[in-house]
Amino acid sequence: MGKLTKASLVLIPFGIVVSIVGGVIMAMSEQPSGSVDECVETHIDVTEIVQPEASGEMVDEELNFAQNEADSIVINCTAANIELYHSENYAIQSVYSFEKDFAVNHEDGVIYVNYNKEKITDFEPDFDGGDISIGVPRSCKSIKIQCNVGDITVEEFMGKCIDISIDCGNVSINNCNVSESCKIKNTLGNVSSFNSQISNLDAKLISGNLDIYETFLSGYNKAGVDVGNAEFTLDGYPSDYSIKANVKVGEIECDYNLDDYTNSENTIDISVLAGNCSIGYYDYD
Repeated sequence: MGKLTKASLVLIPFGIVVSIVGGVIMAMSEQPSGSVDECVETHIDVTEIVQPEASGEMVDEELNFAQNEADSIVINCTAANIELYHSENYAIQSVYSFEKDFAVNHEDGVIYVNYNKEKITDFEPDFDGGDISIGVPRSCKSIKIQCNVGDITVEEFMGKCIDISIDCGNVSINNCNVSESCKIKNTLGNVSSFNSQISNLDAKLISGNLDIYETFLSGYNKAGVDVGNAEFTLDGYPSDYSIKANVKVGEIECDYNLDDYTNSENTIDISVLAGNCSIGYYDYD
């Protein structure tokens, strides 16, 4: 998203933008004042909690875990862009631009990454909270992310579960295979998937667009968009899915009659309050 406070605002009603983003700005602005330091690239190489000194000096450490040391990762973040990608072992890298409260903890097969707002200093409209980049091996089965402001990208994850909750920003799931459940809740921003296989998708968007492209959805899937468009360009054929679509204010566009295919165990329930819904297949004539 680049500048974190500017994500996905074009299609959002002004009142929602003010109430949500303004609340984030007010919360951040209550922190003690101070100068914003230069961006510093951080690598960490320990297995206990890593935290900076109270002086606010930037730390330069690095962290790597062997793939057999954890099967889950939990991220709690106030303001940053987050990228997860495939690697042989767990590798955590952070680039930040403010006095930080950054901690990493490894306990009972779970890696916890906390990047909190408590030590953010002068908040400005162009404030960029920094970036968190995490390499995730095949041994990781579960990803859980809670983020207030920032973009989230998950690339080449082959595991059981994804659970993402974000207040303001975009979420992208690319080249992934999620075998059990994929839950995404986004208050202000877009959600997309590309070239993926997802079981039991549960996507809820308050204001933003949902784009499911070249993705096969298995099991029971539901997608709700309050304000925005829902676009499905699915992997497979109409007979692979039983789809129900409901749009209160807007239009439904589909390549075929949805009522002609209702026997598949792969179901998709789509609900749009204000916006358009389109359903098609990228390899279907």
